[in-house]
Amino acid sequence: MQRLFILCLAMLAASCASTTDTSRERVETQLPFKEVVQYRNVETFKGGVNCGEVNATGRWGDETGYLRYIVLKDREILRPTNDDWVVYCSDDPVAAVELQFNIFPVDRSNTALLRVVSDLQMLDRALQAYLLADQRAYPSTKEGLAALSLESTPIDPWGQPYLYERVRVLHPLPPQYRLLTLGKDGQPGGSGDDADIGSWHLPYLEYALQLY
Repeated sequence: MQRLFILCLAMLAASCASTTDTSRERVETQLPFKEVVQYRNVETFKGGVNCGEVNATGRWGDETGYLRYIVLKDREILRPTNDDWVVYCSDDPVAAVELQFNIFPVDRSNTALLRVVSDLQMLDRALQAYLLADQRAYPSTKEGLAALSLESTPIDPWGQPYLYERVRVLHPLPPQYRLLTLGKDGQPGGSGDDADIGSWHLPYLEYALQLY
């Protein structure tokens, strides 16, 4: 029994080392220099998410300084936002999402939340298709979601239309958009059913919900 326990520990350690090595390879594809790469504060969290800090030094001594990074199954994030770090680098991502955004409960029993997530996903796909067809621009704020020519534009679970705004960012980046519901109370802010849920929350909600 003791030999079996030791073998299991060895296999777990080998698996963690392999995950860390793969994560480092993926991080290093995002770095401007690769001559000397140093890591610190590296941890693995729920779902195999790897978080840490990396410093890269170039041939002529240029350094990036220690930068935070996150490696998820489907992407790498160099210089993550505070929201990224709080949610993905957490032992309880679901609780982190609820606390960070006042959206709760984040689970599959919350049918209103599931409906909002599904609607935002569908509208995002339609907006991306519009962007490709129109070459470089989302609909203007004035045009709104009606410009997407959908058979039926979804409304939120509380009977209100989703709010859309095209947002100008720094040149030369193309305009982005904000899409949201103001929740059950129809007012900005709030928590639980009254919480605002926007397109910028979607990656975190998708991640948390897939853990169930």
